[in-house]
Amino acid sequence: MMLLRRLLAGLVAGAILISACGCSTSAQPPVQPEDPYSPSQMSFGSTPIPGQGATFQPDVVVIAAGAAAVESVSDDGLTWMLDPNAPGVGDLAPGKVLFVTSRGVGRIVDASRSGADLAVTLAPVTITDVIKDGSFASTSAISLDKAIVYQTPQPFWADPQGASEDGAPRIGPASYRPGVDLPTVPGIGTDAATVAGGFGVTSTCCESGVGAAFSYGAGGIKIEGSIALEMSQPHASFALNIAGGEVTNASFHLLGAAGLKLAVAAGTSPDGFTNINRALPVSAEFTVPVATILGVPLSVTVNQYLNVQTTFSAKTAYISANGEYSFSGDLGFDYSNKTFTPSFVSDPQVKTSILDSAKILSVGVNGIAFDDHVKFTIGLGAYGFKAGVYFTLTATLGLTLGSALATGSIVCRGAQLDLWGDYGVGYDIPKPVTALINFFLKHFNSTPIASSGGIAGPAKNFFDRAVVEPDSKICKK
Repeated sequence: MMLLRRLLAGLVAGAILISACGCSTSAQPPVQPEDPYSPSQMSFGSTPIPGQGATFQPDVVVIAAGAAAVESVSDDGLTWMLDPNAPGVGDLAPGKVLFVTSRGVGRIVDASRSGADLAVTLAPVTITDVIKDGSFASTSAISLDKAIVYQTPQPFWADPQGASEDGAPRIGPASYRPGVDLPTVPGIGTDAATVAGGFGVTSTCCESGVGAAFSYGAGGIKIEGSIALEMSQPHASFALNIAGGEVTNASFHLLGAAGLKLAVAAGTSPDGFTNINRALPVSAEFTVPVATILGVPLSVTVNQYLNVQTTFSAKTAYISANGEYSFSGDLGFDYSNKTFTPSFVSDPQVKTSILDSAKILSVGVNGIAFDDHVKFTIGLGAYGFKAGVYFTLTATLGLTLGSALATGSIVCRGAQLDLWGDYGVGYDIPKPVTALINFFLKHFNSTPIASSGGIAGPAKNFFDRAVVEPDSKICKK
């Protein structure tokens, strides 16, 4: 298999007959891109084609063999095992930017031999670190009904709580190179089960929406919950113009958003419990190939990130609630003249009230809060380290339920639901994940990365609903 892949790498490079350097601006005859749903392209990403109109930054090394030059990828998505004999691979060095596939893009922090392969470890880049000049746009609606599921074992960055006593992630030494194939072969699908932050998480996407169901049972606490952005025939559109390494205008729009549905139930043990505050970076992602434009293979990627926190005050407590909201419109933004103009769904309507459905069995005041960040990106990269045009929808729920023992006959109940939009051009990584990535990069004496890069508009809270019942002074203290 390895020999066959290396032969393919040589054949592809010979057939294309172009330089691996991305700095060339000379136009080449049109080359038909490979099928993004072929086994090799699904496994490692679509192959770039230099010389088709896009100008890359001078330090970008484009590997013309693309997926045929890739032997394997580490389960954290940061280390790519490449065929050292593939044209262009010999030019790779720390500080340069690797562009081997639509998923294999990043600034090189280490490149060293590992057996018969070259192990190349990458740090995230923004889109203008790769592309100097180019205009990219969808020519028709991008349907999200044929997503490729990428599912990996729990990488170190998916468990911010799984750190040593000094706060460092439990990862291998600097010489560690996990040169094995992804354990789950990517394929077209609608769901993926992973582990994040000690929770079991099942992600769903994208034909009828994007959601996550999560469960936890440890330390005397049991939690089950779910949240879903419901969509009807979801589709997207985008545009991105880059001139001289600067974004001049851009847009992203997601249409088909129809509502939000959420539910949660949690309880404590009679033998004692420990409240939790967990970050859940979900390692499964869903990708829809868009097109190879000017030789650059672009895709839509959907990632999720959750946080869950409990504030129980009593043993043998139980709380539950569910809610459903409907809305219409699109999510996205337009950017021109250095100004962002965001778009948000309008007029959310309550179909099922969280408080009306809330139940509690407890002698104290108890609460639970969780938030779900759903990020849509059109661009380059993988596993949340993706650069391009993006929009993140964040839904936050806080639920507090009291006890009649503390307030006489009155049982106080409170709930708050917020919807936020974050958007921009570049990359945006959750801060707990960034901290773990930077600790990992210390092994290579690499400069720490920022949690975001590129340009971004101001985050907007476009739906804010807080309800306290009953309407009494005791409950509003």
